[in-house]
Amino acid sequence: FPVTITWNTLTSFNATVTIADNRDLSLTNLLAGNHYALRVVQGGTGSNTLTLPAGTLVENGGGGTVTLSTAVGAIDILTFYYDGTNLYCSYITDFT
Repeated sequence: FPVTITWNTLTSFNATVTIADNRDLSLTNLLAGNHYALRVVQGGTGSNTLTLPAGTLVENGGGGTVTLSTAVGAIDILTFYYDGTNLYCSYITDFT
């Protein structure tokens, strides 16, 4: 089972995580109307995945999933907006 990364958004609206294996993401203490940004770096051998919290709505009909860059050291930026009910995600990939 993938390890869960828990991001307490009261601590910071911005965060960085290096993933060296497949991971699940949990966001806690979301506040309605706030934006959050997560910098994801591929570590280890690359090709790692990040599963978003259940019910996350992803841009362009993403079906709740993001497709991360696969190269070791590749950087992707995920941004989130929480409206009090839904968590919306947009992302930009492949900052290499």
